[in-house]
Amino acid sequence: MSGNVGDTLNVMPVLSGIFKSTGNQISLVVSDKMKIFNGLVEFLQMQPCIAAVRFVSDVHLDETYTIISLPDTYTKHPNRPWETVRYDEDFRRRYSMEYVIDDDFEFVVPEPDTDVAAGKYIVGDRMSHHVMDQRRKFNVLESSGKFPLDRCFFLDYNQPMAVNAAYIKASTLPFLSTFTGISVISDLLKKETVVLWGEDIRNWDNKPIEHSFNKHFYRDRFSRLMYLGDFDIDQL
Repeated sequence: MSGNVGDTLNVMPVLSGIFKSTGNQISLVVSDKMKIFNGLVEFLQMQPCIAAVRFVSDVHLDETYTIISLPDTYTKHPNRPWETVRYDEDFRRRYSMEYVIDDDFEFVVPEPDTDVAAGKYIVGDRMSHHVMDQRRKFNVLESSGKFPLDRCFFLDYNQPMAVNAAYIKASTLPFLSTFTGISVISDLLKKETVVLWGEDIRNWDNKPIEHSFNKHFYRDRFSRLMYLGDFDIDQL
């Protein structure tokens, strides 16, 4: 896959469904690009459906793996993320196995070891890194001035992924984020999530912003879309 966290993690309800239906854990090989995400391997290996995770460069020449090739045409499910649908339809085309997508999938996370974010809105901005997609802006939430630090706790992506996921899970307030991998994690944690968007992605890939939301988020969980220009933390 692309090496983007959100795109990749949309596969989890499918893998969990395969595991629950067959009893077989799955071993993953992921893009080397994903090495930039601290603790990704450990976080995924916490999940019952995952046996092991390695990067492409760690695979030996005498080993084989299947490269996922997602279809361009797919069923636009009314509730399920369309990227999840694409994984499912690719797997069913390749393999003769029976399974049911685990639409109830929820990430397993540890208990947070600190209450540093207690009482504050947790905010997940888009991480800035030179290998990330440069077509979208970074730190769009922080630069907006709409998230005062006395009321908001910005996730630090130098922390392991499981630590940040634990903060999100433990919070009693809505998680505030944008179109980035951490918002997909929040959706798969069944947390109330406000996915904020700005003008840089109004018509991403020449499609309305709702198309991008439908690709990556369940519509029958607790995520909702909001224009950043209309956002007011006092009206949550």
